[in-house]
Amino acid sequence: MRRLFEVHPIRTLVGVPIKERNMEGMRMFSLVKGDFPYVYAWCGYFPPYSENLCDSLNPLRRDRFHDHIASLYPPGLVFVDHAYISARGRSPVGVPEDSVRQKPDGVKEFDIDLWLSKVATMVDADSRFSIWEPKPLPPAPLAVRRFRTDVARMNPMISAVVTALPESVVRIALNGQEIGSADTDTAGVAMFHLDSRSVPGHLWSRSAPNELSFSGQERPSSGAASVQIRDFSMLDDKGLYNDPCAPYSVAAEPLPPNEPYRPAGSASRDIMAQDE
Repeated sequence: MRRLFEVHPIRTLVGVPIKERNMEGMRMFSLVKGDFPYVYAWCGYFPPYSENLCDSLNPLRRDRFHDHIASLYPPGLVFVDHAYISARGRSPVGVPEDSVRQKPDGVKEFDIDLWLSKVATMVDADSRFSIWEPKPLPPAPLAVRRFRTDVARMNPMISAVVTALPESVVRIALNGQEIGSADTDTAGVAMFHLDSRSVPGHLWSRSAPNELSFSGQERPSSGAASVQIRDFSMLDDKGLYNDPCAPYSVAAEPLPPNEPYRPAGSASRDIMAQDE
């Protein structure tokens, strides 16, 4: 993991569920000890965002993988612990045929790496683990990035490059509330530069990930236009990324009204969990 984060420092780990609570707990605490940012709640507590992520890794629901995993910020990396996934196995009934391999004894078995290879690219592997990066999302009527509120506090400068139809308008919304728009140029590119400190405090989520969404609108017909996020970043005023999960880190900006202050270093390290 340390080698991985030396190459990809601004990432969020997403572990493929093992479905064995004791092992899930051990794996979770090993990530906490290493101060790795992660999306992880498979060992007993399942808030709605955790259920959505878990469903995105369901062998029967590969169509949902991009809905949640690929929209994370920092960008998600999926890791597979083959010592437990392979040993447990899964019935191939209902699983896509391109994700099933036949063993020498003739028994068909679900292969998580084959399944992931259709929606992600392997970036690292050893004898036990494999790490996968989601493939880019295709154009769609709505493009989303999901992130924690404290990530925005510590990295308030949000930049995005969004493509749509030439000379159309792209609207940006935070948790369903429109906060701005930009016109695309003749090449179909819209640029966004947002200081999150200018966004009213009541728009930020306190119990779930924030959703920053982009939607396109044709001109002059006002019909929906597909959009695609080509680049997205959240940085501080110096152009650096501050990890809320780093030891002894503290929020750079005051919290929204009525929300208790707690140093990020003492908060849950689940990157999608919020302070209570």
